[in-house]
Amino acid sequence: MPNHNQIQLDSRTLATFTPAVDLTGIDAGESAEAPSGVSLVQNKHFEIKMLVRENPPNSSPRASTEVGHLENIAINNRLYDYVRHPNWMGEPVDDGLAVAMVNLKELGSGGCEGIEDALNVRFTAAHPNLGNVGITVEGPGGPYRTSPTPSDPNVNGSRDENLYGSIDFQNISGGKKVEELKNCAYVVTLSVGVLLTNGDRVPSNRHDQIAFCKG
Repeated sequence: MPNHNQIQLDSRTLATFTPAVDLTGIDAGESAEAPSGVSLVQNKHFEIKMLVRENPPNSSPRASTEVGHLENIAINNRLYDYVRHPNWMGEPVDDGLAVAMVNLKELGSGGCEGIEDALNVRFTAAHPNLGNVGITVEGPGGPYRTSPTPSDPNVNGSRDENLYGSIDFQNISGGKKVEELKNCAYVVTLSVGVLLTNGDRVPSNRHDQIAFCKG
């Protein structure tokens, strides 16, 4: 074919992944399986064979021959509903490709508390095919970056599917005591990769952001 594709397979025709999983009851830092008990929907697996058959003119078609065999193709078209940074101008996400939620423990329930001497980044990153997860704090002296793993204190779950918990700013690369940060505005960004493809492209990372003022 002109685009070099041998087949044009719409994976949505192979299996149903509706409706979206409702995770609107969770906050950043909590498991994507809590508190509703709804779990992430796993992949569905298929086998694909390619057959060719010669059809000579003026004669009966000949027996088909197998020329290609894909033993396992994983399909996952499930989407997710959740609320980003719910304690500060919470923004509903409908039909999100993955869960990406970030919050700051010290901002309190109203989202307006000042940051003085502590900063804990709460996050939830989830998808059955979870890629790289990164947290960046941008501002004077930064950016400060980390890629959280379950080996970090207060980080739980699986880096392959459902990673959640809290990262103390002092454990972020380049981090220091919060009281030593310059009094200014900062932005925290959570970046979540998803290991999917439509055959031609991979999706861009999902993001969530929250700002705070030091001082």
